[in-house]
Amino acid sequence: MANIQRAILEWYDQNKRNLPWRDSKNPYFIWISEVVLQQTRVEQGAPFFHRLIEAFPSVDALAAATEQEVLNVWKGLGYYSRARNLHKAAQEIITAHSGIFPSEFLALKKLPGVGEYTAAALSSISFNKAIAAVDGNVIRIVSRLLDLSDPVETSQTSRTITEFANEILSPSRPGDFNQAMMDFGSMVCTPKSPSCASCPLASVCLARINNTQHLRPVKKPKKKPINRFLLFKVHLQDGKIRMIQQQKGSIWENLFLFPFDEFSSETAFLAKINQESQVINDRAIHILSHQRLHYAVIMTQEHTPANSEFWFSRDELYDLPTPILVPRILTRVENQLAPLF
Repeated sequence: MANIQRAILEWYDQNKRNLPWRDSKNPYFIWISEVVLQQTRVEQGAPFFHRLIEAFPSVDALAAATEQEVLNVWKGLGYYSRARNLHKAAQEIITAHSGIFPSEFLALKKLPGVGEYTAAALSSISFNKAIAAVDGNVIRIVSRLLDLSDPVETSQTSRTITEFANEILSPSRPGDFNQAMMDFGSMVCTPKSPSCASCPLASVCLARINNTQHLRPVKKPKKKPINRFLLFKVHLQDGKIRMIQQQKGSIWENLFLFPFDEFSSETAFLAKINQESQVINDRAIHILSHQRLHYAVIMTQEHTPANSEFWFSRDELYDLPTPILVPRILTRVENQLAPLF
């Protein structure tokens, strides 16, 4: 184990990535970076880290903001439940912890949106607690080191990976070691075409020895995404467009979106499009992690009760918290309706 610790840390000291949060032990900055990087690549997430820190430089500032302000700064990063949990957790830190970040793993885990990995990363990097942060990189590295042939999602294999990750963790530099494993998985022990020839762990990697590194980790087949069929309605009046704030339970909860009809089948969806005379956007597909959104956009003059309506100018629309679909649709609207909008 000591050889693995030494090899990983020596590699990290020479090759670690220069990331904007790396030079800080401030738990607020580390927390923001970890939440941003959930389901997001480093290159994409780094600008949003800067945006969030600039808008909310402290946990007090984040807690004091409205949810809409937080969603608006988060706009474009997707998976908006992360932003909502970030806001709720900041408020909990203020009310339940007097504004001081909890340092213990179990206390961190109780915060909204903070799971095992984020709690371990925070407690090790900011507070030097010896707890392995097991993310996708660590799962891949350990499954190759041990040449694990069972799916990593199974309880026994997951437990084996977590136990081994804690065994090899450096007790003197746990935060650096956890970050080293993240970088090592991103730069050397990559999902495809790992750099085994230059890997400092090649001599102790059972998958490398058995030539099974390209087969590890083993994962259960992914569930097929759900197909949804949506017809968005653009209602333009006096230079403003009607938007509706999505309700709790929606994947776009509290975000603003064009009103839409949803169809139970592709046949019904296409039949409706063919009936419409003012189609702005023919059928297109927007892919989410677990859903494929088949959508079209039409002009409409229909009215709904005033209490569900919000009317915004073009400039106001761009300042609203919206899913990425909205600016895409707006671009098409502007191209086709420039004299009106």
